[in-house]
Amino acid sequence: MGGEFKKHLPRIERAQILNAYKAGPEAVVSLFEYLQDTLLALIEEHERRIEELEQVINKDSHNTCGFTRSPAATFAGCRCGMRNPVGTSLGKSSTYHGSWSR
Repeated sequence: MGGEFKKHLPRIERAQILNAYKAGPEAVVSLFEYLQDTLLALIEEHERRIEELEQVINKDSHNTCGFTRSPAATFAGCRCGMRNPVGTSLGKSSTYHGSWSR
């Protein structure tokens, strides 16, 4: 994720900052406005991406516990009947004493 941020954020070199400083207040203000606009655009882009991913997560309900909406991978011990508790087998129960019909 950090690598993506660096791809979109322009690198301002020390020499560029010093040149803006030497050029005067208007150059410094322009540099800050440029950086602010770039950061705001990046934030908006990431907010849109987060919204898209949240919509995908909300649509993908087969990977969640139907009762709690917690991701199955992090809520494997859900007792709502949607998942087996951690450590139990998905196969024949050791407490089942009847016959298995085929």
